[in-house]
Amino acid sequence: MTTIRMESRRNMTDGWLRNLKDTGRRTEYSDTLQKGLRLRVGAQGERTFLLKARGRDGRMATVTLGPYPMLSLKDARQKAMACLLALKNCEDPNAEKRAFGRRGAAGGAA
Repeated sequence: MTTIRMESRRNMTDGWLRNLKDTGRRTEYSDTLQKGLRLRVGAQGERTFLLKARGRDGRMATVTLGPYPMLSLKDARQKAMACLLALKNCEDPNAEKRAFGRRGAAGGAA
């Protein structure tokens, strides 16, 4: 099992993201401007935006938004807001990914 080290909440900026160094272990940072937005830094320094939030049913959901810098901080905040609204409306932002995975596992048949 991988241990995740949770750092304090940060006002994420592009400069901070560019200069962020890997710590040799998986670390998560929470954004102060967008509720639920996190940055996960892998042991080798890979950076991925994700959303962690509770839906209307009270269950915790994690939605992977995309890797930095392919997904900018501005776009990650917008995507997190859209996913947060979907969760609050009892929608599942991960449903499309799961369906795509099942189609892929079935040999690409649609």
